[in-house]
Amino acid sequence: MRNKSQKLYAYDITEQSVDVRRFKVVSDKPLNEETVEEIYRQVSECKDNTTEDVSEYASELEETKVRATTTFEYTDFGDDCQVDVSDVYEEKTDED
Repeated sequence: MRNKSQKLYAYDITEQSVDVRRFKVVSDKPLNEETVEEIYRQVSECKDNTTEDVSEYASELEETKVRATTTFEYTDFGDDCQVDVSDVYEEKTDED
């Protein structure tokens, strides 16, 4: 138990690492950037080397017939965790 007159200090901590997920989109026609950004997310399961046919969706977005696939290639898991301690502040006690 703490003394009611004892001050407490709180610290906000953020821990983050960078995981990089690699995808590949292949199509038989040039695609605009918006289409690429939409169809790469269509892989339903992010397991290494999972490929899905996204031709129908790409064709809708491009308003022309397109054959396209999206492949989730792999995740490069970040191993260099960065820790940031910030926002040091005193918490009020019952007597403050």
